Amino acid sequence: MKYLWHIYVIGISCLFSCANNVADIQDGVIVFDSRKEYPVLDLKLSELAEVSFVKIKGEDSVNFLTHAYDLPENIYVDNNRIIIGDCLPNKDIEPKNDHIIYLFDETGNFIRSFGRSSRNPNDWQSSIRMLYDSHNEEVITHQISYFGNILERYDIRGNHLSTDTLDNPYRNSVCTDGKIILQNIYTKYAVAGKISGTGGKSINVYDIDSKSYESVEPYPHEQTILELESSAPHALYALEKGIYVTDNRSDIVYLFDKDYKFLPKFKSMRDSKYRNNPEIQNLLYPLIETEEYILFCNNMDFKSQTAHRFKYGNYIFMKEENKIYQLSDLGYIDYDFDKHIDIVMYEDYLLKDEIAFSNQMKTLNSDILVCAIEPSYLYENFDTLPLELKNLSENISSDDNPVLVIMKFGKPIMQ
Repeated sequence: MKYLWHIYVIGISCLFSCANNVADIQDGVIVFDSRKEYPVLDLKLSELAEVSFVKIKGEDSVNFLTHAYDLPENIYVDNNRIIIGDCLPNKDIEPKNDHIIYLFDETGNFIRSFGRSSRNPNDWQSSIRMLYDSHNEEVITHQISYFGNILERYDIRGNHLSTDTLDNPYRNSVCTDGKIILQNIYTKYAVAGKISGTGGKSINVYDIDSKSYESVEPYPHEQTILELESSAPHALYALEKGIYVTDNRSDIVYLFDKDYKFLPKFKSMRDSKYRNNPEIQNLLYPLIETEEYILFCNNMDFKSQTAHRFKYGNYIFMKEENKIYQLSDLGYIDYDFDKHIDIVMYEDYLLKDEIAFSNQMKTLNSDILVCAIEPSYLYENFDTLPLELKNLSENISSDDNPVLVIMKFGKPIMQ
């Protein structure tokens, strides 16, 4: 009887263990519960991605930003070139070098640049996002303002091709297959309803060649986590299967697929005491998708009048197993109000072949993340750098450009 009891206890333990390892799949939606302790998958960075270091060089390409954390979202990498859009003003550098597109070869040697903030035709007067149309091999800049947006098209040599004016005040955009996916969240301008038909807060598709909008099903406005106002698309990330839409007022992350349909892909669950608190957000950011897995990060945001803290974690959903595993837990991070950045030393992890990702590393490529390491970090930590990076960092000075850690995903996971 004693042995039967032991077998019973072991069986029940295994049952709960197995249940804890299986992700809740509800009608094809991956359910992520921030209260749950997911099993840890012990993977090194090099087991997920091919990692390379590129030192950005060239006398004509001065330091891009006051800090490098905002840089990756305007980077495109292919086999023989790196395109970087410096799209934020740098007030510390004179003359101002904001709003410039830089082209480098694969080793970081400067090739050319074009564009500049000025009053000249085809130069940029407001904040821009850089897009890359791999279908036509064109660079597209998206000037962002509350009253209307402008798309400028350039060939890879910087020759201006065309100017398109958009009526809607779009905030965000990504480019895929010759189409520009536009995010419109502003509702106070009547013009927003002309195209979307939803009173704003919508996703629209603009065809580059025909300069026309395509028919898209309305963005799903549903019950939101704040239960105070309608949902608002917050971030668009182009992955292999389509565009993932993270909404800062909804528990659902949608996949905007190739047929322009919104498919619920992730659902975020958390403690009910947080659910109706407008000071707390829990956002999921899908970063990389392969046939084998979806790599995503979780950002839990705690705000108050005197403090701002984040809790970060990296996870992976294994498709064949239908399981979520934790890759890393970065703990609670304080926000630096002076620099307007969250103080996460991702470099400390990545340079030790450990996993530490954030949505700030997402590039214009569907399969590449980039961490830009500032010269000050390389100088202060020179003795502990990997040999390859140490060789690149010799004689580095504070006014040099950052060194890019380029992580190309797609390697099969050997478990």
